[in-house]
Amino acid sequence: MKYRKSKNNQSGFTLIELLIAIAVFSIGIMAAFTLALGNWRVDKENYNRVMAADLAREGIELVRYVRDSNWLRIDNNELCGDPAVDFCTWDYYMKNQNDRRFLVDYESFYLTSPIKTLFGTCDNGDSVEDCITACDTAGSEFCRLQYNPDADTEDRFFFHDNSSSDYLSHFKRMISLQAICYDGITEEIDLDEINCVNYPGHEKIGLRVTSIVGWYAFGEEHNVKAVEYLYNWRR
Repeated sequence: MKYRKSKNNQSGFTLIELLIAIAVFSIGIMAAFTLALGNWRVDKENYNRVMAADLAREGIELVRYVRDSNWLRIDNNELCGDPAVDFCTWDYYMKNQNDRRFLVDYESFYLTSPIKTLFGTCDNGDSVEDCITACDTAGSEFCRLQYNPDADTEDRFFFHDNSSSDYLSHFKRMISLQAICYDGITEEIDLDEINCVNYPGHEKIGLRVTSIVGWYAFGEEHNVKAVEYLYNWRR
């Protein structure tokens, strides 16, 4: 009688081989997930930085608009503020010593003054970076920019609103001004004042405008800053 021999070399996975395969597969999945998460974070950071740069430049242009509008009022013999006493000047709305740091946006131009003063968030000795960081921690949320995606297309812009927080974005913007002072020979920047207080005998011929936009993301504070010199070149 013949007996059939059993096959001891049948193919199959041992437990160790199965564990190794699962480990390799898991490492591959985790690597792909980490790469995708890293790409998402980079895309998000790039979006925030580009948007913040645009908003910082917008802040500069809004200040330029205030200066240019003042020139038009002067050309038209208009009065600013109180009609009885206030004659327009090139830096009207931007010469109050208490308004060295302020907010401005498109919505502001529907108001009597386009400048919204920033209260209680920083001292004059603080840097603009310190001030933009303190905007939230000091409880002054109205330095945060708001955006209403459901507004009409022509009204769909970033704005400040200290009476409502319905459309808060994670961006915040602040404008800082320093006087450009001239004595007929050299120009000086009065870093702490808006009216050349620290440079007697100098004429205020312009403003150094700093527009800073900050945001909080991934556990860190970020900011983008734009700086431009706006002169009263029609003086």
